Amino acid sequence: MKFNVKALSISFFFVSFYVVSCYYWSHNITISRDTKVYYDAYLNIVNVANPFGVEFVLSLIMNICNFLGMTFRELLLVLLLLWTPVICFLSYNSKKYPILIFASLFFFIYQFNETALFLIRSYLSVLFFFLFIVSNRYLKIIFAVLSFFSQVTSILFLITYNKVVYNMLLKDKRIALFLMFFSIICSFFIGYVLLGKINFDFLYGVFPDVINRKLSFYNGLENIGGSNLIIIGLSVFLGFLIISTKVNEERKRFDAFVFSQVIICILFSNINILSNRLGIVAFMFSIPIICFYMKEKS
Repeated sequence: MKFNVKALSISFFFVSFYVVSCYYWSHNITISRDTKVYYDAYLNIVNVANPFGVEFVLSLIMNICNFLGMTFRELLLVLLLLWTPVICFLSYNSKKYPILIFASLFFFIYQFNETALFLIRSYLSVLFFFLFIVSNRYLKIIFAVLSFFSQVTSILFLITYNKVVYNMLLKDKRIALFLMFFSIICSFFIGYVLLGKINFDFLYGVFPDVINRKLSFYNGLENIGGSNLIIIGLSVFLGFLIISTKVNEERKRFDAFVFSQVIICILFSNINILSNRLGIVAFMFSIPIICFYMKEKS
């Protein structure tokens, strides 16, 4: 394989800077809420080796780090450093597509690092799925498995990364536009008030314990609040960008996957927790993905 020396130099610079950035954020992020849950789980990992059940990937990383004598802050550093291959990919290709520099810079900002260490399992599932997309043959299987067992809801990624889904959602631009407007309209009627009236007890025993545990959170839930309008606006823009981008046969699966995430993110925008979990790729990664689609227009 032939490498471009200048592109390698750019990539080396970004990766070096990213390592320093990871050290800073891992040692300065406030440990609270979900991060505090992970902190408590790590302190007790010797007694409870698999605190997250079937979502065992984070437990495995915790056990390895604990075995090596790492502190919780050092564990956070490891988790952020796992994103280094993504930084390498984006920065290396930024020589050819300069707009990818902005996509790389996204991983240095506070919002990424805060949520990466707040929604750790969700972020791990996205990371491994991104690596699944760019990998070949057997590595694809490995990364798909790691993504699923990081967060089981990533099964949505695997289902929607499909040309059949593309043909259903994006082949006809009129259908794609209708779905965008339909999801926006429906989002006004789907909220915590409606969700809080649903009791999920009747589903217990139907699904595995990990699903039951997630469903139990929504029982009796009252109105808490919707998603940030800027984030939803970026998701809407991303959706229209995908629709208007010239069809690329090799990218159809990725288009279907991202567009599905956009629809889910918008549809549940009044249920912040669902929007940023089920539609996490559009909700959290719209900026770098917008840069990815804009590279062909730059």
